[in-house]
Amino acid sequence: MKSIQDRIKSLSPEQKALFEKQLKARNIDSEFELGSEQAAIPRRSHQGSSPLSFDQERLWLFNRMHPESHTYNVYGAARLKGELLSRSARARYQRNCEAT
Repeated sequence: MKSIQDRIKSLSPEQKALFEKQLKARNIDSEFELGSEQAAIPRRSHQGSSPLSFDQERLWLFNRMHPESHTYNVYGAARLKGELLSRSARARYQRNCEAT
C-alpha cells in the first residue's frame, strides 16, 4: 500500500490542483500536514502491553461476569430506576474481582 505522500505525488497536475483546492476550502495546509514527514505521528514502542480502551475493558468485564454468554457484544442501554443497595453491589463487585 502506498503512503499518502506517494499517492499525492502520483496525481496528475489537474488532480493535484483540485485536491489542493479542496484542502484549502477545509483550511488544511497541504504542504505541512500531508506532504511533510514531520507531521507523522511517531510509532509507539511495543515494550509491554498496550492499554485497553474503555470499550475493551467493558467487554472484558461482561465476559468475566457471563463467560458462557455472547450477548455482551450486543450494544444497548437500559435506564434503571430505584435505590441501589450498595452493600450487595459491593459484594458482587468483589466477587467478580476475585474470579479474575
